[in-house]
Amino acid sequence: MYSREEYAKKEFWDDRFKETKGFFDWYANWKELRECFLTNLGEEAFSAAPYEQVLQVGCGNSLLSEHMAAQDGYVQMTNTDISNLVLEKMKDVNDNLHEKDEKKASNKSTASMHEHKSTIEKQSMVRTKQNTHQ
Repeated sequence: MYSREEYAKKEFWDDRFKETKGFFDWYANWKELRECFLTNLGEEAFSAAPYEQVLQVGCGNSLLSEHMAAQDGYVQMTNTDISNLVLEKMKDVNDNLHEKDEKKASNKSTASMHEHKSTIEKQSMVRTKQNTHQ
């Protein structure tokens, strides 16, 4: 067990996060916290999510912000931590998640475009066949 003074040292957290892989919600995850939001703030907390500003102090390597964004549309979030090392790690994770989301959106858009083009071609073929039979 560490003392409060030890937890307050930047070096303590840098060392801890240097060796840590993966993610960890230190207090609670969004599924658990969401219930608190709902109980104390009501549904308005979620309908206003895109406009609400969220500050997560001591974010560490938690995916709380990502889950809040993905599940309820919170987008104006600021994450801060005493460890610059974990902030850099999480920035890289976030950048990679955004790249994957953009690729998914691009692939969906491309697939949708191909489906649309295929539908237009099929409709055109049907019209052509109808015109030749008249």
